[in-house]
Amino acid sequence: MKHISILIIGLFLSLTSYSQDSKKPVTITFHVEGICGMCEKSIESALDAKGIIAADYNLDTNIATVTYKPSKISEEQIHKLITAKGYDTDKYKASDEEYSKTHDCCKYREQEKH
Repeated sequence: MKHISILIIGLFLSLTSYSQDSKKPVTITFHVEGICGMCEKSIESALDAKGIIAADYNLDTNIATVTYKPSKISEEQIHKLITAKGYDTDKYKASDEEYSKTHDCCKYREQEKH
């Protein structure tokens, strides 16, 4: 009986620590295609969403850094916010339809960085 009580307490503590960890902000970095200042503005504006605490896109390195609350938004949803604006990430590719909506100077699939 004593062993069962210890097991139940251990399980409870594990679940409690897991739920607390899911509430802690997480910071991720990932590649996003972009070639100009308008790309940078579009990508950063796409990341102005519930659950995202801070977001920055570095045009020189093509790296997005995002701090978010996993209890509010997932990493997959973050990538999809960007692809919905027409930009490819290292996990997802924007649809041709979404890509075609980007400004002419933002056509990174056809142009060199400027």
